[in-house]
Amino acid sequence: MLPAVVGVLTYSAAPTVVGTGFTWAENMWCVPGAGLFVSENKRGELWRLSDLNGTWSQSLHVASHEADDTFGKFCGLVAMPNKTSELYALVNIGDHGHVIRVDTTKPHTYQKVATMPRTCLGGGLGYSALTGRLFAASEGDMLPWNGKVYEIDPTSGQVAELQWRDGTSGSLGDPHFTSTDGLFVDPVRGLMYVSELDTSTLIVRNLTSATYTEIATSGIRQLDDFTLTSDGLSAVVASFDTGEIVKINLDNPDEKTTILSNLRHPTSARFGCYGAGGADFLFATEGGDLLGNDPDRTVVMTPFTS
Repeated sequence: MLPAVVGVLTYSAAPTVVGTGFTWAENMWCVPGAGLFVSENKRGELWRLSDLNGTWSQSLHVASHEADDTFGKFCGLVAMPNKTSELYALVNIGDHGHVIRVDTTKPHTYQKVATMPRTCLGGGLGYSALTGRLFAASEGDMLPWNGKVYEIDPTSGQVAELQWRDGTSGSLGDPHFTSTDGLFVDPVRGLMYVSELDTSTLIVRNLTSATYTEIATSGIRQLDDFTLTSDGLSAVVASFDTGEIVKINLDNPDEKTTILSNLRHPTSARFGCYGAGGADFLFATEGGDLLGNDPDRTVVMTPFTS
């Protein structure tokens, strides 16, 4: 039962800690049968969390130093449907941003797919089966109008900055991104959602028409990464500054449900899968302090009812 709290619904279940020792857990992706993969942003690492009959294990999957590569940051993660042996990651290697393809079955095994026009801070990564392309959000340097979204061909490695068309006028337009951060693609409806961290706005792009609309949120401060419910009607977002994970009705953003609270700078929300909790569980990552590096941030799990 969900008790009402001043016009907003809230869950009462306490979360379960399933991953520990992070300085800044940035992003997640659940790969069926392989586990929940978590990017450690500050140390430049990729971790694998897996569930065996309710007992969670945690292992380093890609280290900050691998062969000739030094990872400065691990950012967004995404996998293609029905490809459980592959995971794509947005990373920094040396002074350059890259997209890499990680083998989920073999630790420390990956390939460089594309070189990005700039490095990542924490940008999200998505994949559209409709277009066969990856999409990466880039905050730039958090300067006005400096945020961008890139389209990546995972076969050729070609990267292009997306052009935008206003959903009302139909003319080419620029959403004037400042802090483009989270990114998620609705696999059924062909819609790409992008979050603006500073304004806590969701920009929705139709991948067929290239038109976009905007969804303003209220009560969310610094909307980081997020996911969608299976029906595509709600977003479950990380409110970085308020320490909450909140479910938002996309048709009526004022209708909200607080899923988790009292988190330390939550950075992302994802649903589980086979081998990692299951689809009836929601996971959240905690980010760190801008100036601190204490390994005290966690990944938590809570039951979820849509």
